[in-house]
Amino acid sequence: MSSKTQIKSITFLFVLWLIMAALGLFQYKFISQSFVSLLARILIFVTSGFYLLISYIGRKNIWIAIFALILIIFNPFYSIMVFNPLALKIAYILIALISAGFIIGYYNSYHKGVLFEEFVAERFPDGIWTIVDRTKDSTKKLGRRVESDQNPDFIFRHNTADKKIAVECKFRSYFYKNGIEILKNQLENYKNFSQKENIPVLIAVGIGNSPKSPNRFFIIPLEKAENLLDPVSGAIPKSKLKEFEIDSKKEFVKPEI
Repeated sequence: MSSKTQIKSITFLFVLWLIMAALGLFQYKFISQSFVSLLARILIFVTSGFYLLISYIGRKNIWIAIFALILIIFNPFYSIMVFNPLALKIAYILIALISAGFIIGYYNSYHKGVLFEEFVAERFPDGIWTIVDRTKDSTKKLGRRVESDQNPDFIFRHNTADKKIAVECKFRSYFYKNGIEILKNQLENYKNFSQKENIPVLIAVGIGNSPKSPNRFFIIPLEKAENLLDPVSGAIPKSKLKEFEIDSKKEFVKPEI
C-alpha cells in the first residue's frame, strides 16, 4: 500500500470515528463518556499533529494555523476549554470536515501538479529530448524533507546538441497577488542547483483551465525570474510576464529555448 493510500485510509477512519463519536455510537455500559472524550482528544492530537507536519512541509500557512489551534485546544494533557456535550459533538463534526477537506485539497493540488508536469514533458518530444532526471517528490510520500526534492522537476538533454536544461513546473488555477507567486528560497535553491550542475534552469508556468491544457503558458529563465520578482508581494507581476508567454501547444525542437 502506497503512503498516499495509507494517509487517505487513516483520514477516512479518523473522520468516521469522529462522526460516530458525535452521534453517540460509543455509549456502552462498559465504556464511560470520559474515556471516549479522552480517546478523542488523543486521536485528534496525533492526527492533527501529522496534518500540521504535512502543512509545514508544504508551506501551507493557513492550514498550519488551523491545525496548531486544534492541537492547543484538544491536547490530551490539559484542557484550556470546557465543552458541553452538544458543543463537543459539533466540534467533532467540524474537525472531521476540516480533516477531510484538507486531505482532499492537498491531493487535488498534488494531482494537478503531476498532470502539469506531464504536459510540460510533452513539450519536449521524445526522440529529440531525453529525460535525464525527474524529481520524485519523496518529501510528500515520506513525510520528511528530502534534499533532492528542492531541485527542478526535470532535467532534459537535447539528443543532437547534447545540451542539458532543467525545468521547474508550476501550475496555478489563477493569478495570485496579480501575478505568479514564487518563493524566494525556491529561486535560491534553483540558482544553487544551476551553479553546481552548470545547467540553465527554466520555470514553466501554466495558468487557468486544466493542467493538461492551461489557458496561458509561460517559460521564464531563472535569472529573469529573480530580477522580476517583487520583493514586497513575492510575485512576478502579470504585467511583466507577456514577453515570456508562448503557445501552450508548442513543442521545443531546438536546444535553444
